[in-house]
Amino acid sequence: MKKNFILTLSFAFILSTFVPYSANAENSINFPPPREDETPISKDNGPTEQELDKFQEEYDKEMQAILDENPISPEEMDQLEAEKAERSDADYIEKEKVPTDPRSLPTNDQELNQMMEEAELHPDSDPLGKTAASESIPDRSSGKAKWNKFINGDIAVARGASSLPWGYYRHCGVWSTSNKKLITANISNGLKVQWETQTQWNKSYSKIKGVSVNSMSAHKTKKAVKYMIAQLGEPYRLSAKTVSYSWYCSKLAWAGYKGQGTDIDKDGGRYVTVDDIYNDNNTKVFTSF
Repeated sequence: MKKNFILTLSFAFILSTFVPYSANAENSINFPPPREDETPISKDNGPTEQELDKFQEEYDKEMQAILDENPISPEEMDQLEAEKAERSDADYIEKEKVPTDPRSLPTNDQELNQMMEEAELHPDSDPLGKTAASESIPDRSSGKAKWNKFINGDIAVARGASSLPWGYYRHCGVWSTSNKKLITANISNGLKVQWETQTQWNKSYSKIKGVSVNSMSAHKTKKAVKYMIAQLGEPYRLSAKTVSYSWYCSKLAWAGYKGQGTDIDKDGGRYVTVDDIYNDNNTKVFTSF
C-alpha cells in the first residue's frame, strides 16, 4: 500500500511548504536534468578558483543587466539605510550551538530521492529529525510572530518536524522589504525559485530564527536581494553552488551575498547548507520565534 504524506524538503538545499510524497520509487520526485555544462557535485572538494571566478563573472554581468532595467532609486536607498540604522548591537542575541548531523549529504538527485524514501520508511533513522517530531508549532497569531524585526536581506532559517532528514535547520528564505515576502527555492509549486509568505512559515515550522549578514551596507544588501529575486522561476536542483542557473534554498541566499563580496558558507565546500549559513561568522541572530 502506498503511504502518502507531506514531506517538507530542506537541509541545506531544500524544502519548504509541504509536498505530497510517496516512498514508492515510481513516485520519486523528477528533478530537472542538469545542463551539459553544469559542474558535477563533489562530496569532498569546494569550488575551484576558476569556478568561483566564472560565478563572479556571470553574477556581475547579470547584476548590471538587473540594475540597467530597474535601478535603485535614491529614495529607496534612504528608506533602506534608515531601516538598517534602527538596528543596534543590543538587538542581537547569542547563537545557540546546534548539533551536527553525522551523516553524509546526498550528492545527486538519486541519492536525494533515496533519502526521502528512507525518511518515510524508517523515520527513526534521522538522528536530528526524530526529535523535531515532538516539537510543536508555536502560536504565532496576533503579532506573536516577530516578522516586524526583519529588514531587507535578513535570512529566516527554519526547523520543522516534517523535513528531509539532514541538518538541524532545514530551510531558509531571504526577506524582501519591498515585497513583504521571502525569496527562496523549493520543490513545491514546480521545483523552482519562488516567493513564500509569513503565513506559510508560521504554520509550517517549529522554530524560526532571523539571521542578518554582518558588515553589509544597505546598498550591497539591496543588490544581493535583487539578484535573488531575478532568479524567480529558475529550476530547483542539487547543483554545485557556483552554478548560476539552478538553485536550492541556501544556495540562493549564499549566491546573492557572495556576489557582493561576503561569503556566508561556514565550511566553504561545494554545498552550502542552512546550518552553514547559521553557523558562519558573518551572520548574527536577531530574533527567534
